Order: sequence, then structure tokens, then C-alpha cells
Amino acid sequence: MGECQFENLLLTDESLTKFVEYSSKVDEEIISDFFIVRNVEEAISKIEEFRRAGVRHLMIINVGPDPKFVNKVYSEKIIPAFAENR
Repeated sequence: MGECQFENLLLTDESLTKFVEYSSKVDEEIISDFFIVRNVEEAISKIEEFRRAGVRHLMIINVGPDPKFVNKVYSEKIIPAFAENR
């Protein structure tokens, strides 16, 4: 198996469209278990849950209507909550 390249993880317009299409077919319980789609406090709690389970890296796939806002919230509120946990 080849080395994982970051560029290969980036979404294209086509793959993002498929992601949105397929995610609409997924049960809400599964979304709740595997996705972080909450307010700031709940997002921090969910990320902490992933961290305790051994997750070391997350990929943010922002399919919302305002990606700049989400990036700002992550950079100013969510990511700093984990700065002490390095």
C-alpha cells in the first residue's frame, strides 16, 4: 500500500457532491456517532470523546453554507480547547 498523500484526501467538487448525496441517506444516529455537527460546546465534547477513543487526527469537511464562519469558530473556539492536551 502506498504512502498517504494529503492531496489525495482533499475533496473535489464531484466527490463533495457524492458525499452530500450519500450522507442524506445515512441514519441520524450514525451521523451523531461519527460526525461533529453541533454547537461549540457539543463539538468540543464530541472531539474529546474521539480523543479518548484514540483518534489522533480529524479531517474537517465543511459542507455548510458558510465555510468561513465554521473555520473561524474552529480556529478561535474549538481548536484552542485542545491546546493543553498535546
